This record gives sequence, structure tokens and C-alpha cells, in this order.
Amino acid sequence: MCRLKKRMLCCARLRVVDHGTRKSERMPWSLVIGVSIDCLVDGLLVGLTYKASMRAGYIMAFASSIESAFLGLSLSSSIYNCTASRCKHLGISSLPIVAMLIGGVTAALLGDALQANAAAFAGFISFAIVALLFLVTQELLLTAHEITDEQTLWYININLFLGAGMVMFIEQITA
Repeated sequence: MCRLKKRMLCCARLRVVDHGTRKSERMPWSLVIGVSIDCLVDGLLVGLTYKASMRAGYIMAFASSIESAFLGLSLSSSIYNCTASRCKHLGISSLPIVAMLIGGVTAALLGDALQANAAAFAGFISFAIVALLFLVTQELLLTAHEITDEQTLWYININLFLGAGMVMFIEQITA
């Protein structure tokens, strides 16, 4: 009986789990919010791409699902290391999925209205693609800077975002 009480013991921010290890109840909220924003943008991109071309929408959905699978595994692993509660783990891990659904439904609803205005539609698609590229490559760029011991230059990131967006936007307008 005493052993069972020790396993159920809860301290202020630590919880004793069945196998005797302690897990911090501090959630990595910055990671959860970052992944959720990435999934929201992915959902917007998939929804807008589907409105532009059904075939391209399927391709984007497939590519996004592969990225989201790996992203979800790493997020779930981080949350698992922080909490012993399965309900909390499942609930927090589900937030990016809900964000992706919201992004996709929003893009589908706005897609018809935006297709009437070609420049606005091209602008939204350009933003979604560039935001996706930026979020995916941002970590790679930071890792490359760490390996080469260079300082992170803020204007390189901005120029990457603006340059790719402008190329796609101009291409959509002139086509």
C-alpha cells in the first residue's frame, strides 16, 4: 500500500509515474504554437492549391501529410517527455491537426471569393507557399549557420521570403 501511495505522489510540478521516473509538467508551448502555425499555413496552402487545381491540391496534400507525420511524431515525443497524463498528451498533440483543418476549411471557403480577383488569389497562394518554404527552411538555415559559426543575418531571411514571394506573385499576374 505504501508503494502505491508513493507512485501516486504529486509534487508541485513533478509527477511520479508508474515506472518510477518523474516528468515535468511544463509543456513546450513555443513548440506547440510553432507547429500549430505551420499546420495552419499548410492547411491554407492545401486548400488554396486545391481551388486552383485539383491535381496540384492532391499533390500538396500528400507532401504536407508526409511533413506533418514527422512533425507530429517529434511534437508527440516532446509532449510525452513532459507529462504522464495520456489525456493531456492526446489533447495537446491534437492542436496542430485542428489548426490544419481550420486552415484548409478557411481556404476552401475563401477560395471561391478570391478566384474572382486574380491578384488577391495569387497573393494568398504566394504568401502560403513562401510561408511554408520559410518555416521549413528556417531551421535548416539556422543549423547551417551554427555549423559554419556564422551569425544569423536577419536580412537574409527577409530577402528569402520576399524574393520567392515576389517571383511567384509576378508569375501569377503575368500568366
